Amino acid sequence: MVVKEDCRATIVVDAMVVKEDGRVTIVVDAMVVKEDGRVTIVVDAMVVKEDCRETMLVDAIVVQEDGKVTIVVDAMVVKEDCRATIVVDAMVVQEDGRVTIVVDAMVVQEYGRVTIVVDAMVVKEDCRATIVVDAMVVQEDGRVTIVVDAMVVQENGRVTIIVDAMLVSAVYGITTHHSIK
Repeated sequence: MVVKEDCRATIVVDAMVVKEDGRVTIVVDAMVVKEDGRVTIVVDAMVVKEDCRETMLVDAIVVQEDGKVTIVVDAMVVKEDCRATIVVDAMVVQEDGRVTIVVDAMVVQEYGRVTIVVDAMVVKEDCRATIVVDAMVVQEDGRVTIVVDAMVVQENGRVTIIVDAMLVSAVYGITTHHSIK
């Protein structure tokens, strides 16, 4: 436990490391409070590494008052050999730029194949844009498949775009389907 009063920072870290043969287990509980920069970070992390397999569980709450940023992230990362699975739930609220971003993303990478599933809602008030996007991206070798449902409303430029798009890009061919209103 570290307490430093001159720069008004409080750091509390509890760590347990267990190493046995090729297996490493790290459990970390961390709370960081910095008053001059108005930053509060609370992190609970458990890392389990065994041979080529690595599992990380992270719960993070970040509050930064000077930049008016609040970030809440729940992330689970599982990496085994060449396969990686990342599950992220994120809520970002930035008050100075009036941006609200809610993203649920699951990324699965296995050898040459990448699968990304993203549900995103973005509200940005300063440029008056509302974007709602549901996207699934599958990339395998040279082939890319993108499925996107998007609604974009931009008031200052008076642009409204509603797009249902599926993009398939192979080595020598591209197929697109879209509708714009």
